[in-house]
Amino acid sequence: MDLDNPFTARMDDARDTAVGSNSIRIEPFRVRGSGFDCRVFSEDQVSEMLAKELGTFCGEQGFEIVDGKAQYTIKGEIVQIEQGSQILRYLFPFLAGEAMVEIQGEVSQGPHSTKSFHIKKTFSMGAFGGSSKGMIKDGLRLAAMKIAADAGLVGHQTSGLKRGGASGAALDPVNIWLYLGMVVLAAFITAAVVGGYANGWAMAAPERHDGIAMEDRGRWVLLQAVLALISILFGGLAAAPDSVLKSSAMIWLRANAGVKSMIAQRILLGILCILPIFLAHLSKLLM
Repeated sequence: MDLDNPFTARMDDARDTAVGSNSIRIEPFRVRGSGFDCRVFSEDQVSEMLAKELGTFCGEQGFEIVDGKAQYTIKGEIVQIEQGSQILRYLFPFLAGEAMVEIQGEVSQGPHSTKSFHIKKTFSMGAFGGSSKGMIKDGLRLAAMKIAADAGLVGHQTSGLKRGGASGAALDPVNIWLYLGMVVLAAFITAAVVGGYANGWAMAAPERHDGIAMEDRGRWVLLQAVLALISILFGGLAAAPDSVLKSSAMIWLRANAGVKSMIAQRILLGILCILPIFLAHLSKLLM
């Protein structure tokens, strides 16, 4: 309080009571003791890892992480953590020894909007059975991505949250699916055009002893169409807005990409776009 004017509140106090329109509080996730069967991590470590991943992915959605009052709140419970058996996963994949991560809770924006989530991820196989530590970390990371995407959806519906921070305006869920649909449509159209061109070129090309036999050229034409389809699909994803790649519809891609940053993911998608073109050109040299 200002001593010269006791009726004037300090600016710091005013800032303390302000609630940012994109602020979010992540409450500590309680671990259900009856569902915790894990020796590679403690309960506190699991809870801390989930909170850290949530902070990272909520930041990607455009939220400001705060400890006090916030516009949005994430709270929940880690229902089950099972490390399973690496030996059993190695000997009997998909039959025994699976690792499991199960989390439930809700994302809320005051009394106006609440979105519940229940995520259950199991891991049944991996290299030499798969590391239990790695599987639990992957499960927590996948859950954090899904929860953050749900939080972004609530934020977008209630106050027009711009996911991705200052990277640009976010697309709403309808436009995200519209974009993905347009990419798929463009891929099929391109595949049809490439397939028609490849068929005409293959039929006109003379048969050589070291080339593709006439009876095999139909399969070669189909291969060109499939490679074109794959190339356009990955190219469309590589060029997609951040809000598409960070949406709940694309969580499976982010979880399996093996990279963390958006730039690395775009580079990977670009490589997967160029590779089919190279293979198509290589196969054409055989004709």
